[in-house]
Amino acid sequence: RPAGWRDSSVRASLPAELVSFLDSERPADLAADLRVLRDESAERGWSAAVEGMSRSLAATGGLDRASVALSAARAASGDERVEYDEEVDLGVYDGALRLLEGGGRRAADELGA
Repeated sequence: RPAGWRDSSVRASLPAELVSFLDSERPADLAADLRVLRDESAERGWSAAVEGMSRSLAATGGLDRASVALSAARAASGDERVEYDEEVDLGVYDGALRLLEGGGRRAADELGA
């Protein structure tokens, strides 16, 4: 249908930033993204699917099935963001990388095991 997307109730119900992105897509990409919206809506509900698409677009600058599915699942579960009580210390990985680069040291000495 010519202008079918532009006149659709689906388009009218989406957030402006999502509409703007979808409006800029080629027809094949628009069709693929609308299928993702349909599938996620059937799986997790309309609100979660729309929220998942919005989060995916904000995080990646685009839409793909995997990131929309993950974002929609998190939205459906009510989980907006993971918060940690303490900052995560990734220093142990620095030690492991030094060990790999040096090669001659003992792992137990380098990693404090």
